[in-house]
Amino acid sequence: MAIASITPITPTTPIAPNWPRNLLDECQQLAATRLPVALEGVLTQADDVLFKLANSADSSKRQDIYFDAMRELRLKRSDIARQFSADCQRQYAGLLASAKSRKNAGGLEFSGELSLIGLDEIEETLAISNFAASVKTRCGRELFGLESRLGMLLKMTSFADANNPFGPQAIGDALRRACQGLTAAIEVKLTLYKLFDKFAGPALLQMYVDLNGLLHNAGVLPNLSAAAAPGAPTRRTRVTIESNEQTIEATGEDVYSTLSQLMQSHVAGGVTGRSGGVNPSIVNLGGGVGAAASGGFVSVPMLVDTLTQLQRGDGTAGHYAGAIDCGQLAVGNVNVLRGLRTSGAIGQMAPAQDMTLEIVSVLFDYILEDRSIPDAIKALIGRLQIPMLKVAILDKGLFSKKAHPARRLLDALAHAALGWYEGLPKSDALYAKMEQVVRCIVSEFDDDVSLFSRVLDDFSAFVAHESLQAAERAESSTRSLRTREQIALAKMAVDSELRTRLHGFDVREFIQNFLFDYWRQLLIISHVEHGPDSDPWRAQLQAVDELVWSVQPKTTPDDRRQLSARLPQMLKSVKAGMLALAMPSPECSKFLSMLASVHVVAIKNIEESSIAARKLTRTPAKPATDVAARPAALNDPASEEFIKQGLARIFERKATDAPLVLDIDFSAFEAAVEETNKPTVATVAGSVALAQYVAQVTTLDLGDWVEFTEDDRSVVRGRFTWISEATGRYLFTNRQGDMMRDITLIELAQVFKAGHAVIIKAEADPLFDRILGELIDKLETEAAA
Repeated sequence: MAIASITPITPTTPIAPNWPRNLLDECQQLAATRLPVALEGVLTQADDVLFKLANSADSSKRQDIYFDAMRELRLKRSDIARQFSADCQRQYAGLLASAKSRKNAGGLEFSGELSLIGLDEIEETLAISNFAASVKTRCGRELFGLESRLGMLLKMTSFADANNPFGPQAIGDALRRACQGLTAAIEVKLTLYKLFDKFAGPALLQMYVDLNGLLHNAGVLPNLSAAAAPGAPTRRTRVTIESNEQTIEATGEDVYSTLSQLMQSHVAGGVTGRSGGVNPSIVNLGGGVGAAASGGFVSVPMLVDTLTQLQRGDGTAGHYAGAIDCGQLAVGNVNVLRGLRTSGAIGQMAPAQDMTLEIVSVLFDYILEDRSIPDAIKALIGRLQIPMLKVAILDKGLFSKKAHPARRLLDALAHAALGWYEGLPKSDALYAKMEQVVRCIVSEFDDDVSLFSRVLDDFSAFVAHESLQAAERAESSTRSLRTREQIALAKMAVDSELRTRLHGFDVREFIQNFLFDYWRQLLIISHVEHGPDSDPWRAQLQAVDELVWSVQPKTTPDDRRQLSARLPQMLKSVKAGMLALAMPSPECSKFLSMLASVHVVAIKNIEESSIAARKLTRTPAKPATDVAARPAALNDPASEEFIKQGLARIFERKATDAPLVLDIDFSAFEAAVEETNKPTVATVAGSVALAQYVAQVTTLDLGDWVEFTEDDRSVVRGRFTWISEATGRYLFTNRQGDMMRDITLIELAQVFKAGHAVIIKAEADPLFDRILGELIDKLETEAAA
């Protein structure tokens, strides 16, 4: 295609020749066609999901939330779709503007203004980030190819996913902005984002495949190699770029052929294994102790039949002398493939099959040394050595096809093992299911590779069910911590309000006792249940103001008339609060009696000479400055129990008077009170030794696993599930989603410093991809040395 010329009188230079701009517009048109269709499907699914959630809600309040969300989505469906499409188009225009100005540092836009954000906004941001990460994991190869081509097309040397208007982050941001007009609760929006991830994922993958195909056919990087993305480690984990149906791009050679050629180049000197040792067995390709006696190569059917017998536990299988240790086969924690040649069990293999044996042996070397897989799970996977060797002999596509069922099963087992640890019993559901999978393959696999598909489907369904249950329990654990945080913020807000309202006034002790021992409960409950902008919160604070004002000296007739006029409403509010708190009747009567004495004295302007008045003078009024220390003294377990009981009473009253439920998790009160001498961020900042571990903790991403060593030297694994905005506490849950550890950033850094925590990263690439990539890179490096 000819490139348009630029005449000397043209005042500006276009960002690229005409054909790249036309291609970009074609990409935009393709995306503009596909994305609204994907969104439409998600919104249709959302209607059904919200209806199911409403029917299964545990309270009428939550049921109303979901039904209201359904109605709102139906009314605003076209607005959401229109806003979504417009935002995607705006981000595309932003890409062109960014390329034209050559501003490659950062994303498409940044306001430059920082502000405090709320918990809901943080949850939305995390949800969109999780969506983007999920799509990157599934479509990593396609996105790498697309971003490479877009960068070349626009002559942007540092093109990253933040610049990609068709990338998952841009799509997620567009969806979030399209949902800004919804008044639905935050949990409804989070549900929408999760549904988009679940139901739009296949459509996004196909869109990226087609975008790459469009650019590839136009001659944009037609020979692009799917090596690691820019800035990533040098290892190659993506050897081919393929869809489920066809290969879009490849490195030029079949993966098996590439491995064979590289390994053959090491025949003279031996291949260095991952652990550094030299593997001499490959020197004698096609050898074996039975080679001389056999008179030829064993046929593939006979080889597979011999391996099947070994797989089933017959250590003297075949027609050759020697034996193999069936105990090692059953245990699975030793690479038995390396002993097959010298055992005499399989005879003289053809060079191609011998090379396949060597490649699979090296693959299991990597698996058995993988730090992220617990030893017990490695032993289970290790029992699949001979079945996987048989698959590789029967179908070399195992190495090139990412969708190969045997390969995917191995990846699924390794990924599921991330949350398992040695301290769990073998009766654990995940371990038992894995054992069942391995037993099925070992006992039933002859030469029908479709067995792997059936077993994979069953295992995937099990993992999906467990993941759903774990997510529900993790949400419950998160809600418990969020409630605790709400209560902590409420206590601070209440104490601040009471101090402010009492400052500068002489308040009698019995009123101070009432406010801090009882009314404080009511304020905390209202702050948690209704929020600081609610009418109940404002009304209860107004009652405090009225109460404090009512007991101040009334020196003028106008003051006394105002007191007489305002007393009925003030007393009504106070009595309503007493009823809500289930304040004991004797305490109520005593307080109201003493309060009435003060009011009688004020209204009648008489001397405090009556019996009722003398009750008030027995305990002198305390100055207002004393109340500042009052809330702090109540931050003890007894005070927590007092507030808990108050919350429980409100909960019970609402449960009997109306179908509404106070959505508060009382387990939030069960944790011990924080020690006041724990180190703070300020004190840690001066400690260089701890600062590096603080930095290490801040690299944790939601979903990462951390292996903790307990005091008894046992290990447990917890998933980083949530972080509190207000307190900075980290929540870790176990594989089942139950709360495992609730810890501050500083405490977590101290655990890392003590060597009692290790991050177990959930790799973006599947296990098989990583092993192949590392192996090829290692062989290429050694060949170049």
